[in-house]
Amino acid sequence: MGQVAGLLRVSRQAVDKRRKVSKLIAVPAGEDYVYPACQFTDQGVVTGLDKALGMMPIQDPWMRLEWLLTEDDVLKGQSPLAALKGSSVREVVELAAGHGGE
Repeated sequence: MGQVAGLLRVSRQAVDKRRKVSKLIAVPAGEDYVYPACQFTDQGVVTGLDKALGMMPIQDPWMRLEWLLTEDDVLKGQSPLAALKGSSVREVVELAAGHGGE
């Protein structure tokens, strides 16, 4: 968590708060959490990820991570992560909102 706090230039408590309100993906690792590096850039969190995660009905962190990395036909074969990096925030947010809501 310390590396994430340093990258985001926030306190460890702020990182934990973002985890709790689903603005970051954090997978359990023993009594702590691991924050997958794929959700970060040198400037911070991938743009739009917090919005997409905020709209997603599924809360399980492993399922969220799988969704983020899995190619989707709706995104022309890109993963949501690749689409976010390509500035397709609206499309990814819409996809997230419908994921698991059936």
